[in-house]
Amino acid sequence: VLTVWFVTDPYQWVVKSSSDDLNGYVNEAVGECDSEGDNYWVYPLLIALLHVAVLIYANWLAYATSKYHNISDSKAVAICLFNSIQLLLIGAPILALVGGNVATS
Repeated sequence: VLTVWFVTDPYQWVVKSSSDDLNGYVNEAVGECDSEGDNYWVYPLLIALLHVAVLIYANWLAYATSKYHNISDSKAVAICLFNSIQLLLIGAPILALVGGNVATS
């Protein structure tokens, strides 16, 4: 996914002037990574969906192996994976909401 993303629609560093003086000199500038494509949100969404699928599969594996071994760490692994899912479910919307706001970083 990353290879296709970086080949088809790479991000480039763009510096935009936010304040000029009377002589045309730049007083203040803001730099950000910007993509020229219209579907810039598709690739991060694919990566997030792949991450969710891997986490769900890992939780299923932890559950499936807990039946066959008396001494297993599958319960601790499942708790860690569940915490990772919670982080993804909370962090992704926050990143989507404040991602374009330069003042928050």
